[in-house]
Amino acid sequence: MIKLYALKCRNGYVRNSREEGCQCVPFNKASVYNDPINLEDIVSLAEKAGIKDIKRVELTITEREYTP
Repeated sequence: MIKLYALKCRNGYVRNSREEGCQCVPFNKASVYNDPINLEDIVSLAEKAGIKDIKRVELTITEREYTP
């Protein structure tokens, strides 16, 4: 099991990129981190970009063999 951390916003999740700054995007484009310490800096950037209702979330990934 792997634990990752992300920021949830009203319409999806926060993405932080150098080129575009912080945006609220769908899950498949979100920024995820392996250490929750990184989240506080991103929260500040996201708030400055006007993103509201930010929640810190923990994502748990379970790896197993896929059988269709």
